[in-house]
Amino acid sequence: MNEPINFVDNDKVELFNQLNANNVRYMAFGSFSINAYEQARTDSTIKLWIDPAQDNIVRLNTALRELGRKPVDSEVNLENKKPLKSESEISTRDSLGVDFYPAVNGFQVTDFVKVYDRKAVIKAHEFASSTTDRALQIDHMSLPDLYHNVGNTNGKAKEYNLDVLFKAASAFAVPGQKIAEPSIYLLMDTKNKPEPVVKFSKPKKFAPNYQRKDFAQIRQELDMELVLEHYGYQMSSKSKPKDKWRIYKSGIEGDSQRLAVMNNSNSGFKGFVDLNNTAFKGDVFSFIMFREGDYKNAFKVVDQILGSPDYREKAAQLRPIAAASPKQYLNDEKLRQSDLIEEYNLTLLPENQPNYLTEKRFISLEALFAPEFKNQVLASKKEEYTNIVFPLTSEKGNILSMDIRNENFKSFPPGQKGDAIWKSNEHAQLTVEKEVLVGDSKIRLDKETKGTVSKSNGKLTFHTVHPTEGNLSVEIEKSDFKIITNRIMISESPIDSISYHILSPPVKGEYRQYISSAGNPSHQQMEQVGKIIKSNPQAQFVIGMDGDNAGNRFAINLLATEHPQRDNRFAILPHVVYNNLTPATGAGGDSLTAKEVGHNVMTIEIKYPLSKEVGFREVLSENAGVIDRILDKMNMFERVGKKATEMRRENLVEAETNVMRTVTEVKFPNKQCMLESALYQLGVEIERRDGKKLTAVVKPTAAQNDFNDVLKSRNGKSLASSSNLYLGDLSLLSFLKPTMTKPLIPVVEKNQQNHKDSKEGDPPKRKGPKM
Repeated sequence: MNEPINFVDNDKVELFNQLNANNVRYMAFGSFSINAYEQARTDSTIKLWIDPAQDNIVRLNTALRELGRKPVDSEVNLENKKPLKSESEISTRDSLGVDFYPAVNGFQVTDFVKVYDRKAVIKAHEFASSTTDRALQIDHMSLPDLYHNVGNTNGKAKEYNLDVLFKAASAFAVPGQKIAEPSIYLLMDTKNKPEPVVKFSKPKKFAPNYQRKDFAQIRQELDMELVLEHYGYQMSSKSKPKDKWRIYKSGIEGDSQRLAVMNNSNSGFKGFVDLNNTAFKGDVFSFIMFREGDYKNAFKVVDQILGSPDYREKAAQLRPIAAASPKQYLNDEKLRQSDLIEEYNLTLLPENQPNYLTEKRFISLEALFAPEFKNQVLASKKEEYTNIVFPLTSEKGNILSMDIRNENFKSFPPGQKGDAIWKSNEHAQLTVEKEVLVGDSKIRLDKETKGTVSKSNGKLTFHTVHPTEGNLSVEIEKSDFKIITNRIMISESPIDSISYHILSPPVKGEYRQYISSAGNPSHQQMEQVGKIIKSNPQAQFVIGMDGDNAGNRFAINLLATEHPQRDNRFAILPHVVYNNLTPATGAGGDSLTAKEVGHNVMTIEIKYPLSKEVGFREVLSENAGVIDRILDKMNMFERVGKKATEMRRENLVEAETNVMRTVTEVKFPNKQCMLESALYQLGVEIERRDGKKLTAVVKPTAAQNDFNDVLKSRNGKSLASSSNLYLGDLSLLSFLKPTMTKPLIPVVEKNQQNHKDSKEGDPPKRKGPKM
């Protein structure tokens, strides 16, 4: 299920904890809120619309004082759509990285209460933290209100932001939303722009006039299929009599909604799930409520349908649907996979036949049908076209989306990816001797035979190259093998993965699995990637993103992926984001007054444990050395005024683990050489801390862009082993070789001062001493 999510650095976590603890009424808006849905960029400054009521300003200032910050001026100009300043006339943007607004575009000051009533509460995770239970709750404008606010701004990013939010309204299943097309905001005068929400309200509490309604009886008597017909839906011609679900479409041209109707074996009544938006599902009454918006109108529709003279006759004519087991009922992943297979007519890719990949992408048939990729490259036959399909599967192994390719054609099915990623087959070794039937012959597979394993429809298939029979694919049980993958490589596209397999073939003793998010990796996809790495502690993690600036940023962020062999007390966790041109005021000021134009902000969290032997001053120096070396590498040959600049640094001690966390924020121009330098030096520092190469980076230059471009430039031939793109066996051997872990800081035997001796600063709440 798609859920909006934000990432914040640790000092912002403290701020929001204080705002929430003091019941401050606020709503986030602007780039920070948009990024909760887009999850591709962010803004270093968070914008909050604050209820300007005096009691709320008092709460806000109480929260700021508890953080040790200056309060804002209590004299608020309600017509001023500019950020509040502190009593010392210092912008809160500079001191907190947050702007507080008493008024915003698109709304009157008096609108705050009603907009606040329909706010969206969105989870936010701390940068570089993989602990899901540490998420905090942040109040945002609802998506339709945020959309309206953006529509009333004048920034250069307005058209792009409107498009992002318009698409997000569908992708995130915003309840009850009906928002205008972006063109309405872009073409009309400000005074004529539409209201923020045509129909948007929280469902009212159960009204007394309807308390006697029997919901169970409604669900039993009112057939889901007849309700859909009432709203104009039609059954898909592909639904068959023996199916355990039927597909209904709205009939509206361009509408991708596909509702699967199933029969619940426990309750006996039907329910629905949207196959392109699996968050939208439920029973017959929840569907009517969604369409009508409140109980009063919903009950009118119930009475209208049940009161129709021909209702009983229509219900009797419906073909019965076989009851689904509780495990199957509205199991959106299984339904989604079956629907995609049928809708796109998916088949295995025909062997020994030229196709788009071999003719246009220089990928050999030998590589395409290697055991690593068996059943992970499919074909979709529609009319006269046959497209190449890379299935994206969830953690459970179900196809939730697809990367569909052909010459000058790239597409994804309507609907969300969820956590689905493309994966090549895992490498495995038989732990038992197997005798299998191939045609009319019995073939023996010896114990310790190596191959790969794929999963489809709950069945496991073992793929291997037999000495006499060639490529074999046989069904296998989970107890028959063990996983031996020792390298996991992530690329931006499946085509890049297969291209790299040709450019730098696995060496003897190397068992490589490829994964790809097929585009910008979402938070959910990265969670599955993290689980794959965690379940393969024997494997090196290789980052192989594109050579452009975005690819460099993805690679830097992937360096923070947790590895099971890493001692996380010594971890270095980077996170970089790109800030594009944004107005100086979140309310939408003149773009000429914008303060920033295209830069990167990189947050680096550096950990090191304190002990009796190694005190805080030594750790402070060690962590500072990491930062200095990264900055020195980035600023080499850079002109004054164009260098990477450290904006802030914070040192905290985790009371539970006695680990010092140094957190720095670095701002630098959006230059490829600086991103590459940061990526290189971060890799050096992480390897130094790990004591072995748990993570490696290999990527093409910006001129080459991606691995397939390299492959095409070489006419499909492999790289020389001297190439800087060649992974080879050196890093693999150094990774596998046991290393002695020794302290990075020399131990001082006497007069050692630890962090408890320090008198610098006061202990920040819930974090431990702040240095």
